[in-house]
Amino acid sequence: MGQLTKDEVFALAVQRYSDTVFRAAMHNCSCTADAEDVVQDVFEKLLRYEGRFESEEHLKAWLLRVAINRCRDITRAARQKDTELDENIPAPESGNDGSVLDAVRTLPENYRNAVYLHYYEGYTAAEVGRMLGAPTNTVLSWLRQARAQFSCNFLACAGYKVIDNLGFPTVEEGVEAAMKAGADIVVLCSSDDEYAEYAIPAFKAVDGRAMFVVAGAPACMEDLKAAGIENFIHVRVDQLQTLKEYNAKLGIK
Repeated sequence: MGQLTKDEVFALAVQRYSDTVFRAAMHNCSCTADAEDVVQDVFEKLLRYEGRFESEEHLKAWLLRVAINRCRDITRAARQKDTELDENIPAPESGNDGSVLDAVRTLPENYRNAVYLHYYEGYTAAEVGRMLGAPTNTVLSWLRQARAQFSCNFLACAGYKVIDNLGFPTVEEGVEAAMKAGADIVVLCSSDDEYAEYAIPAFKAVDGRAMFVVAGAPACMEDLKAAGIENFIHVRVDQLQTLKEYNAKLGIK
């Protein structure tokens, strides 16, 4: 981006990435007003920034990193501030739009940002790690754990009783535990690489005794669908519609 002037870089950033910065802020802020403040702070910092951007992707990553850091500052300040509550304080904005955004927002900060940057913005685990200051393996662990917690939150919205666990040594042990618990839905939560190896054996082990769901949208999704796996929950699905479909399959009215 060396051919662009500082003013041209700023104009490009505002035009192309204002919505991106706002979405990142909304994932981390408790209300729209705070998210809007973050957007303003980010672009004010860009105006004062004296560094150079090697590419447009570098610019986007810088904007997102600054936005996430500013959200952390606001969250810390809110926790430290000792305020006296009064009955006129408005209720927090729920932002419930029938999507999975609310479920994502309930995740812990590291999980939430890893999920957002990986699944919404398309960054690899290594790139997310560089943006958040964490090793790649740590990011992969965050993503795996986020899938498990996200799935619990996603399904609990329908009033399902959710049984969480820390994983099982083998596919067979996991399926056996689910069957003993009388599960109507079995959700497989792991990494994309492990899905390619374990999803189909797990699906076959369930053998129609419960609805089988994969948490995520792995690269091997088409192969899994070809094997008969049809249920996937991830950040791009319509939560309300998906839960209605699950209720229908389970005979819940």
